[in-house]
Amino acid sequence: MRSGTRLFGDLLLITAFTWIVACIGLAAVRLKFPSNLLFDQFLVLTVIVFGVSLFITNLKSSALPKSISFLSPEAKFFACMTVSLLFFSTVQYSVLAVDRSRSLYIFSWVDDGIIKSLNGQISIISTKEDPEGLADVAAITQRIQEQTSRGLMSIEGSSVQLTRTGKGVLYTAKFTARFFNLRGWFNHT
Repeated sequence: MRSGTRLFGDLLLITAFTWIVACIGLAAVRLKFPSNLLFDQFLVLTVIVFGVSLFITNLKSSALPKSISFLSPEAKFFACMTVSLLFFSTVQYSVLAVDRSRSLYIFSWVDDGIIKSLNGQISIISTKEDPEGLADVAAITQRIQEQTSRGLMSIEGSSVQLTRTGKGVLYTAKFTARFFNLRGWFNHT
């Protein structure tokens, strides 16, 4: 059992290393070459993460943990495949969501005071920030109801506000948008 725990920890270190390097690489590339091809960039990075992790696990070095060096080539391959696919799904559902999700844009709009509640109905104070996104009041109302039931927003009188946890979601989205230079976020908020 102890060797399984050690193997898991060693693979976790390789995962963290490759993911951090890949995310910093993506941020650097997007800073110099901003693009709408974010999904394509994730695909390329996933292949790179797989290659780097496979290279690391096949090193003949004393720096490589013994638990990994004892794995068969097939086990190393599948471990690296798992690392890369987890990277792909994680980055896709986090970074891509910040760039393209109206549900996250609403956090910014609420924080900026653009969305109010008048007589129990959601209303938009200004559509200047995102004329197209802010035009669909029914979709915005649905998302605010979802976020309210999740405890991320609250409606008090005419005010729609972020809860403390909602502010944490907004902070994370803003940080992600800045770090990865996400034009979609900046165009809509």
